[in-house]
Amino acid sequence: MNDMNDTNRTPLTPRLTPEQGLRLLKELLLSLMPEPGNYPTPVPGLTLYRRNQEDAEHHPVIYEPELIIIAQGEKHVRLGAGSFAFGGGSAFVTAVDIPTACALRRVSPEQPFLSLVVTLDRALLAELIAAEDPSAPDGASETTDPQRTRRGIMVADLDAELLDAVLRLTELVDRSEAIPTLAPLFTKEIHFRLLTGSFGPILRALNAAGSPGDRMARAIRLLREDFDKSLAVADLARQAGMSVSTFHKHFKRITGMSPLRFQKRLRLEYAQRLMLGREMNASEAAQAVGYESLQHFSREYKRLFGEPPHRDIMRRRRGGE
Repeated sequence: MNDMNDTNRTPLTPRLTPEQGLRLLKELLLSLMPEPGNYPTPVPGLTLYRRNQEDAEHHPVIYEPELIIIAQGEKHVRLGAGSFAFGGGSAFVTAVDIPTACALRRVSPEQPFLSLVVTLDRALLAELIAAEDPSAPDGASETTDPQRTRRGIMVADLDAELLDAVLRLTELVDRSEAIPTLAPLFTKEIHFRLLTGSFGPILRALNAAGSPGDRMARAIRLLREDFDKSLAVADLARQAGMSVSTFHKHFKRITGMSPLRFQKRLRLEYAQRLMLGREMNASEAAQAVGYESLQHFSREYKRLFGEPPHRDIMRRRRGGE
């Protein structure tokens, strides 16, 4: 990384076209990530990713509210019964916690997958939404492809303003002395650009304080936090201010699955992490995530991951993913 005391550094990125900005982003990410891996950064909420190989299969992933930008490569995402793909020059936003299955494509050591993730702050989004002029247009593109919107997820091409803000935030990785002052400003600008661009409608629907969408998003978050407890859909519906049937309908529309299936995904993925990271056996992991029957746990685990717990964990430990 650059010398923090170098007074001859180039200035922060000026306004660029999307093509110029994407090229600069690729160069920046390659310089910050010399090898494949996950790169947490000193910039709050910013993580970088590099992969040199494609995935042999789709892997379950639970996205939190976040902005994902791909500079190079392609990601395939399965959500419920549908699927879609997005690649270099695309922005991918998840407005709520969403269980998916993902796989990387068009990746090689010569053309590595390069991406970054900015965690979205729902409180900041609500603050910006509340401060908006109600009479002002929301900035959403009339040409946004509806096929690139999936419930609580949306994909759109990067625009110059959003890319410019993301570049300036990422450049702070090498400028630690500027992070405390500039990172909050650039992060707020990114949230503002999202709200005033193609992603505005979906983010407003699920983050405007007190709205039905906001109440639904809070119920989804509560379910994720308490996934190991008995599921009481009626309680979640009551907190969201909806009837049970209406809650079910909106929950499935946003997440692509029913509340019960959502809970199962959370339990099974956490159980997998317990067996891999804490070396629990299947019985211990099943009990830790709320299963009373090991047989039931094993059956649902195989349905999601393709193999029984013990076989799946052994393969992953051998690096067979």
